[in-house]
Amino acid sequence: MRVFRRRRSCGLSQSVVPLECAGRPRVALIAATGLRRGEALALEWPAVSLDPKAPTIRVEGTLQRANGTLQSYPPNTERSRRVVPLSPSTAAVLRAVRKEQNERRLVAGAAWESRPFVLDRGDGKPLDQDTLSKEFRRAADSVGLDGTRLHEMRHAFASMMIGAGTGARVVADLLGHATVGFTLHVYTHPTERDAAEAAATTERLLGRAMAWDESGTNHPPS
Repeated sequence: MRVFRRRRSCGLSQSVVPLECAGRPRVALIAATGLRRGEALALEWPAVSLDPKAPTIRVEGTLQRANGTLQSYPPNTERSRRVVPLSPSTAAVLRAVRKEQNERRLVAGAAWESRPFVLDRGDGKPLDQDTLSKEFRRAADSVGLDGTRLHEMRHAFASMMIGAGTGARVVADLLGHATVGFTLHVYTHPTERDAAEAAATTERLLGRAMAWDESGTNHPPS
């Protein structure tokens, strides 16, 4: 099975660490969870659990610009409202983000935005989508991924999960896709090798039971 843009996806996955080390935890979060840009920017600390045994985030909305201001909206579908588990390294990134943010909040005092956004612009206020995209482009260029768009991190996440053998149902749930069929259609494509392997599997499972000689007589196994 061929997965979506496997070559580019592998390059992106290998770049998660240098992107994060370059001071891009926002990018690392999206790369490691497959969140949509607006979902990541709408994420608030009450929806984050950094329990060492089972860290998770709850996707509860999306951040969009409307009438000149950034506003949080409910997910477009119920399937988009979901819980996404975090890897230990991703949880560690968020702990570092929280620590650094707390330090900034103490310095800002009353000027700090009261809403607890995980990814803020520096003063607690929500980060603009375009600002995040520009930040990503700079980070991607710094590791040789010129021209890569932020949304490709989501594609890379899905492609890596499927390529590693994660079930399509699980991947669809993690991404908040409306149907498993959509996930399979976008991210997987059968190859000639897949078809040959399917024929070989059929032969292995049913070949003896379907044995016919040249005269057309069936000779099932004794």
